[in-house]
Amino acid sequence: MIADALDYNPETGDLIWNQKMGTRVKPGDVAGSVDGYGYKIIGFKGERYKAHRVAWKLHYGEWPSGHIDHIDQDRLNNKIDNLRVATRSENMRNQRVPDNNTSGVIGVSWGRVPQRWQAKIDANGKKRYLGSFNIKEDAIEARKQAEKELGYHPNHGQPRIAGSIV
Repeated sequence: MIADALDYNPETGDLIWNQKMGTRVKPGDVAGSVDGYGYKIIGFKGERYKAHRVAWKLHYGEWPSGHIDHIDQDRLNNKIDNLRVATRSENMRNQRVPDNNTSGVIGVSWGRVPQRWQAKIDANGKKRYLGSFNIKEDAIEARKQAEKELGYHPNHGQPRIAGSIV
């Protein structure tokens, strides 16, 4: 079992091999490599495990019942105080602004017809139109108010950190 082969440091978020694992892995080595989505993945006996889920298992003694949300949105920060069990919806409400976003705010975009700022939000799996605005800041305010009303995480929509892979 993977939990028997690793030790977890909740203050650093590191998973450390506590036994020799083949020719390349020795006790004391930090486990895992980063996948294409920016998560640390650990290979063990032909299976792949997300490090944040293993960290949860080692810290609390059971596999998480739902999604694990990285509160600070850094997919490599597996410190226990940065992890929380969340529904898919709660996890989606704690996102950074996507790289391809042109307004700088999730849910706010420039509409070509009419040529005004549009504000939208996902509410319980359905898109909700919040209005169109002449002034970008008014669209942003409508979006932020809707986020507050729907219980979005305060980190939601924060800008990406330069050089970050989150």
